[in-house]
Amino acid sequence: MSSSFDDQSLKSLEEAYAKHFDFIRLKVDLTGLYSSQLICEQCTTPAQLLKFLHTNDLVVTVPEATKLLSLILTLPATTASVERSFSALKRIKTYSRNRTGEERLSSLAVISIEAERLVRLHNNRERFYNDVIERLWRKIAGWTSSSSKEYCCVPQRRQSLQQSLPR
Repeated sequence: MSSSFDDQSLKSLEEAYAKHFDFIRLKVDLTGLYSSQLICEQCTTPAQLLKFLHTNDLVVTVPEATKLLSLILTLPATTASVERSFSALKRIKTYSRNRTGEERLSSLAVISIEAERLVRLHNNRERFYNDVIERLWRKIAGWTSSSSKEYCCVPQRRQSLQQSLPR
């Protein structure tokens, strides 16, 4: 960290970040930090200075300088990292598209393999519906006996079940 304070840099910062900082307080904070010989010797990078402020509990003493250091350390220095982010996003989208294609192909294969079963189910749908209703009725009614006397009354149970279910 250099020992001279640059007012021109502070002015350009004020133009860009006027809403984010109290610039009177920031100038006081920075003047104090620049005037400290110990800080100038030990801290040569913004990361070292921020670590020094946290280690020595000076964050509350120089809040605007701490905010500025946090901003400096979070903003990318070049656009290369931004370009890498877009490149990563492109790879993720490509993977997502390929993955969706694989899942869809897998699902279509299952449908093709099970087509015969689907046709049988469609042709016997009344029986299928009756079986589903019967099983549901048993589950709701709480009886498990499958004697032929109880099982033969599916249409009446269907009507009874439809009336008992909430609408």
